[in-house]
Amino acid sequence: MSSKSTDKTPGFESKCVAFALRKSALTVGRIYSAEMAEAPLRGPLFSLMMTIRRTGPATISALAREVGLERTTLTRDLRSLEQRRLIQISAGGANSKSVVLTKLGEQEVQKSLVHWQAAQARVLEALGTERWKRMRADLAAVMALEGM
Repeated sequence: MSSKSTDKTPGFESKCVAFALRKSALTVGRIYSAEMAEAPLRGPLFSLMMTIRRTGPATISALAREVGLERTTLTRDLRSLEQRRLIQISAGGANSKSVVLTKLGEQEVQKSLVHWQAAQARVLEALGTERWKRMRADLAAVMALEGM
C-alpha cells in the first residue's frame, strides 16, 4: 500500500491562500537573501532594524505591533541585536522599555541598505511598479484580516 495521500483535490495549490502566500514569500525571500548575503544585517533582523530606525525610540510592545510579532519573540530578536551593540534598550516609563539604534546600529543599517536596495530593485523590475502598487494594497487587506 502506498504511503501517498489518496486525496487528489484538484488545484489545491492554486486555491489555498496560505499556500500561495507562503510560497510567494519564500520565493521573494530567496531573492533578498541572495542579494543581501554580504550585508551585515539580513532578513527579519534587517527589517526590524529599519522599523526601529523609522519609529525612533519605541517601546517593545509598540515595536511588536508594528512588525507583527509576539512580544516574547521580538524580545529574543532584540536581545541578539543588543548583544551586538546595534540597539540600546533602556527603561522607558512605567513597566516599559524603550529601544533605539546605536551609532554602530545606524552604520550597519546603512551598509545593509545598499544590498536591500539591490534586492528591491531586482524584484520591482521583475514585478513592475504598477503590479507592486496593486499587490501592496492587496497585502494590506490580507494583513487587516488579523483584526477580524
